[in-house]
Amino acid sequence: MISGCGPKICTIPIVHCSGLEHLQEQLKETTLKKGEGLMLYHPAAKYTPGRTNLLLKVKEFYEADVKFLGLSAHSYSFLCEQRNGVECVVKCSGWDYLFPPGVGTVVSVRYNGVFGSSKKMRCPSLLRVRPELVWDNISF
Repeated sequence: MISGCGPKICTIPIVHCSGLEHLQEQLKETTLKKGEGLMLYHPAAKYTPGRTNLLLKVKEFYEADVKFLGLSAHSYSFLCEQRNGVECVVKCSGWDYLFPPGVGTVVSVRYNGVFGSSKKMRCPSLLRVRPELVWDNISF
């Protein structure tokens, strides 16, 4: 550790990305160390507070199919069932919330891993409705 660093925060060196393969390598290494992802910025950019197009967050995510059970009491979200039988709340757009799929419809979600004890998906959000799929016919 660098002197002056605490147990939860520390400065890290800047690494110049040499291409897609290098980026994927660094992302994998970071996530194995329980890091959330990488921040990419344009080398000529100066620090800008707030959001900017010169800074990009790169995070690993997963995709899975879940079964739509109904609308959730939470704002703009669906109540769904994962393949392991665990129910989860899936974020969706206002449009999708107002015009939901039928109960039992398969929907694809994007998520950031699973919680260890509950096996619930972490931060699931709707990608697409999959009316061509039948829940009981989906393989793991």
